[in-house]
Amino acid sequence: MEKGSSDKPRLIPKSEVFAKAEELKLGPSDDRFDRFRKAKLLDDLNLVDGTTKRGFTVEQANRFVTLLAVSNALGKRTRPEPLAFWLVWYGFKNVPVNLVCDHVERSIASFLRYMRREFDRKRVPPKSIRNPERWERAGEPWAKFIVKYLFQRAAGNPIAQEMLSFLIGLALRALISPTSFESVAHLFQRLAFLAGADKSKAEALREAWAMLSEAMQLFTLDIEQNPLVGAIRKVRADDPGIIVSLVQDTRNTIGVMGAVFPILRTASPPLSEDPNDKTKTYIARHFGPSMTAAIAVTRDMPHAIEIRQKMREGNYDPALAEFRQIKGVTDGILTHIGIGAKQ
Repeated sequence: MEKGSSDKPRLIPKSEVFAKAEELKLGPSDDRFDRFRKAKLLDDLNLVDGTTKRGFTVEQANRFVTLLAVSNALGKRTRPEPLAFWLVWYGFKNVPVNLVCDHVERSIASFLRYMRREFDRKRVPPKSIRNPERWERAGEPWAKFIVKYLFQRAAGNPIAQEMLSFLIGLALRALISPTSFESVAHLFQRLAFLAGADKSKAEALREAWAMLSEAMQLFTLDIEQNPLVGAIRKVRADDPGIIVSLVQDTRNTIGVMGAVFPILRTASPPLSEDPNDKTKTYIARHFGPSMTAAIAVTRDMPHAIEIRQKMREGNYDPALAEFRQIKGVTDGILTHIGIGAKQ
């Protein structure tokens, strides 16, 4: 940062910063500036020496421009919480951490409410239903949605659609209706056959069901019981300041995931590379906050701590190796059923 002879940071007149923001078509205004300041997302400006005008430091100017860009991406009357989250994402300091925690929790809660509405609309069986055929049919509308928006090349592939339907039905069952392995073993065997695997051993299938059941608990629809919501609430109660490192770890993680899975690659979230693409727009806006909650769940696990520490030090190879291993497995399955490698 440039400094004057008195060691004070050089101040850029407010009019110049506003003019630059106008040139970038960011729509600066005194009203928006005041809202950022009142939310404690932007500090008060100091007087420029020898004048009655106020000016920005370089950091304040960069911060103001970032707030405008994020606000424009999300809607000009965006609440302070998401603005705070994305400030931390882009490395700004002195951000109200409770606002960041609030945004992560609100993002998860919003997604869970959406899922509940979709379950009702798609007639997902309630907990009391034990008819296996109902669960198999429950995956069909979700599979159609995925094929339409993510795997369009599978539109004419009945094997791919059947496999997706079975997978989603199993995931829904693991989420909503705790079920013994014995009652779903025949579905796993059919999936193994569709995927081109040799007939799987019973214990391997049992382990897969246990892992799926555990993973799906992250999407428990009861907000008060959801592990992701619980993890963020614990962070806020115990030490809300650590949300800053969790967000930055999430940015590193998503960067690695995007290098392996292009569909997760976003250049400048929450801006979307293609505003007309609903999937990319949703990922750009919501994947970061949601993944932050997942990172919070694993923050005390030794392996996760080790991987995140290596990424902070600039060593991304261990994380890349793990995601490439996942991609290798999924690519093999998708190629076998004729829809190509997953992006």
